[in-house]
Amino acid sequence: MLRYCLGEDTFANDDLRRTVAEQLPTGLVGIEVLINAVQWAVLRPIGTTRRQIVRADTTLEELVESTDPSTGIQPLLEALDLLVVPDEGELFIPSSRAHSAWLFALAWLTRDQECRYDHILDWRHARADTRSPVIGTAREQMVVAVRSLIGVLDQEEIRLKDERDGLAEERRSLERDLTYYQRRVEQLRADLSSVLGQLDDAASGGEIELGEWRTQAQARLAREDDSVQVDVQRVNLATLRSERDGVLGEAAVVDGNLRRLEGTLALHQEQIRALRGERANLDATEIKARLGPVCPVCNVAIDRALAEGCGISNILPTPRQWPRKNAQSPTRCRTVTSPSRPARLMRKLAERTWHSCGNGRDHSKTALQRSK
Repeated sequence: MLRYCLGEDTFANDDLRRTVAEQLPTGLVGIEVLINAVQWAVLRPIGTTRRQIVRADTTLEELVESTDPSTGIQPLLEALDLLVVPDEGELFIPSSRAHSAWLFALAWLTRDQECRYDHILDWRHARADTRSPVIGTAREQMVVAVRSLIGVLDQEEIRLKDERDGLAEERRSLERDLTYYQRRVEQLRADLSSVLGQLDDAASGGEIELGEWRTQAQARLAREDDSVQVDVQRVNLATLRSERDGVLGEAAVVDGNLRRLEGTLALHQEQIRALRGERANLDATEIKARLGPVCPVCNVAIDRALAEGCGISNILPTPRQWPRKNAQSPTRCRTVTSPSRPARLMRKLAERTWHSCGNGRDHSKTALQRSK
């Protein structure tokens, strides 16, 4: 309870705190303490209440009877920190928690009973659940904290210690690199030995062994150069380049034909939608943007085809020319005489659609009705 009133987070483990809270739901614990000749009164909860007040220049009785709001334990910790932190410098406490200097000193001065048989630097037992910052701190860091609290640790020693730790880490890194390079050298030596015909367990001779490998490699390179027929290789290379150029040219032609056919297909699809009434008819600008200035089917200029027709077919199929399976409904189609220029183009497209589709009757009927 004393450590709890002096700033630690808890006074017992969870089970014990829960039992105390059940028996004393509004229970409070308090102390009076002198800090630099100033009397402080501290009141902290041990039940379910959250009332927590600390005040200077007052008594515990006055604090219990007062109706002031809770202040928290922060003012007391700030006053206690001034007892351990020197004015001319700072302590080297291995913790980033607020007020860690006082909490380390409190843990050192009020050691747990459960730690009496442990190491001299073990101040808080894990089962106590005091949430002190000393729990989990390395013993080497605890020595630093103790020496800092008693004032026998200066900045130069800390700097030298950090430098020593940095050199130790650099040494470990260099040792790891050395191990890696040694293993890599052995792997390369084994590879060279297998390629150049030497045994893997041959004694390493340093520069002597390296000179032998260099001589064997040069001899092997000379043999390979002598075995290569340069003229034959040049002829084969020229032949392969010629074949490559021919294949690239054919690929370019095929690619151009493919793009032209894709444009033709898209145009026909747009014209079919126009004949079905799904969109307005295409104009010359849009057709030339898709196919270019010349029709890829009949090699007639687009403007001339729109004005005079492409010349492939100027006659729309009559009902007598339809297949016999469609002869029962010839009266559904009406022939248009002396059509206008857009009508002639639409009839030609209808004829092509009729020839390419299985249901020619419905497309021809729609085309004739639209053209009229």
